[in-house]
Amino acid sequence: MLSSVKKHPFLHLFWLVAGFKILGHLLENNVILNITTPLLALSLLLHYRTEKVQNTAFAFALIFCFMGDTTLLVDHFNYFIAGLTAYWGASILFYISFLKCLDGGLMKQLKKKKALWPLGLYAVYLVGLMYSIHSFMEDLFYPTFLYAITLSLTCGVSGLLWLEKRNTPAKNVFLGCFLLSICATLIGLNKFVFTDNPYRF
Repeated sequence: MLSSVKKHPFLHLFWLVAGFKILGHLLENNVILNITTPLLALSLLLHYRTEKVQNTAFAFALIFCFMGDTTLLVDHFNYFIAGLTAYWGASILFYISFLKCLDGGLMKQLKKKKALWPLGLYAVYLVGLMYSIHSFMEDLFYPTFLYAITLSLTCGVSGLLWLEKRNTPAKNVFLGCFLLSICATLIGLNKFVFTDNPYRF
């Protein structure tokens, strides 16, 4: 255990911060949440910079995630738009970095039958999410829809990457994107649907 901490200190920091963030949600403690939220992406970025294999697009995607996490801490319309834009940029950069790892690119992958389930899964997710919240969104429907399309495509491609590589890094990328889609869904539901509900996500 100690050797693992010494080898990957920032990865263990990420899990520690994630634990405290969950605790902050359970206790409804904004101080804990405000401290831990930006540290999640930052700790992942620091961990990634210690890895031997580097991908510039992936590193900048984590920076955009950090920016999005930070701006969404402020409960203001303009900051929400700024955070949404940062997450959109992160999704595009993640998509680019994943494509670089796919053999033959996206078009070659689409010819394989196994490509149907990750892309199909997130197509259903996209339609279901936007159908659930579109009536609450008013003028924010189109920018949110654009972000949701980009995120769904990115998550679907992460699934293709895992199916092709079948290794631990690809699995972690897919699980990370899956969790990212859940977080984005909860942010959307909190922002547009459960605004007057005391039992918000």
